[in-house]
Amino acid sequence: MTTIIQALGTGTCHGLDDRTSPLFTVSWGEHPEQRVFFELSADFRRRVMTKCQVDPACLDKVHIAVSHVHEDHFSGAMSFKVARHCARQALNVSGAGEVKIYGPHQLTSAMEHLEKGHLPEREHQKLEHAGMKFVHPEDGERVQIADAKLEMYHVFHADPTVEAVGFRLILPDETIVAYTGDVAWPHDPRSHSMKIAEQMQDVGQNASVLICDAGGRVGQTSERHLSPFEAGQLAKDCRVASLALTHYTGLDSEESMLADVRRSGYEEECWILTDGFSMGVE
Repeated sequence: MTTIIQALGTGTCHGLDDRTSPLFTVSWGEHPEQRVFFELSADFRRRVMTKCQVDPACLDKVHIAVSHVHEDHFSGAMSFKVARHCARQALNVSGAGEVKIYGPHQLTSAMEHLEKGHLPEREHQKLEHAGMKFVHPEDGERVQIADAKLEMYHVFHADPTVEAVGFRLILPDETIVAYTGDVAWPHDPRSHSMKIAEQMQDVGQNASVLICDAGGRVGQTSERHLSPFEAGQLAKDCRVASLALTHYTGLDSEESMLADVRRSGYEEECWILTDGFSMGVE
C-alpha cells in the first residue's frame, strides 16, 4: 500500500513569498473516504480541485483535521460550507453527506460567529446541505476514518487563549503520518504549559513522516514556533523516519534550514516543503 502526501499549502500568514496558507492531504486507497485533509484554510475547495482532481463539495464523506482557529488555518471554513451547501443543492445531490472536522472546541464557536457575521439572514436557517459536523476527540482517543485511525493531542501554542492540537494518522499498514500544527516550546521548563508541550512527543512518536512547524528562525529560539533545529530535536527524540518542514518564514535559505536540522543530531531524511510537493510512503 502506498500513502500519498500532498502539500497544497506550506506558507504562513505574512505571505512573504508565493507559498499559500497551510493545507495538506493524505490518501491511502482508491475509496474517496480514504483521505484526510489537514487544515481548512483559504481557498480550500479550489486548491483541492486543482491539485487533487476531486471536488470536496460533492463527496459524500469528507474528513478534515484542523489544528487551531487562526485565520491562516481555518479561514476557508465558511466559504467551503456555503459552496458545499449550494453545490449539492444545485446538483440535486441526495442527502447532505457528511463533513467531519476534527479539532479543538474553539472551532465550533468560531464557526458560529462566522455564520452570524457572513449570513445574518440565515440566523434561524442552517446550511443543511453542507452536512458539516465538528468532532472534538479527547487527547489520545482514536477516531475511525475508513480503515485508518486518527489521534489528536493538545500542544503548546504561543497565545495561551488559543487551543491548539496536533494529529497522528495511523494507516492500516502501520504507516504513521504526524502533523504538529503551530507549536513551540515554553522557555520556562517549570511552566504549567510544559505538560501540554510534551504532548508533541505523543504526536511524533515513531512517525513514518512528521510534518512539522518550522516557523522559527535559524539559530534562534522563540515561544511562537519551532526553529528547524528544534524540529530536528523533536524528530530525533521521537525516532521519526522522515521529517518534513512547513510553515517556515522564507527568510532563511533552505541550505541554512537543513544545516540547522542537522545540528540537532537528526540524520534521517528531511524535506523543506513547498506548495505542490508530493511524496509516496510505502
